[in-house]
Amino acid sequence: MTTTPDRLDLPTRRRRNARLIAALAQLIGACAEAASTVYQPIAAARPARKP
Repeated sequence: MTTTPDRLDLPTRRRRNARLIAALAQLIGACAEAASTVYQPIAAARPARKP
């Protein structure tokens, strides 16, 4: 029984995919922190009074 080249590269692809997923998770976390920094003062502000 012979294996195809794709089967031989499966562990390599899994490691690469795991690294990409980890990087994406870090990027999403950084975006969430940046959005919190921008929008937190707006959320904490008092509602505007009508004249």
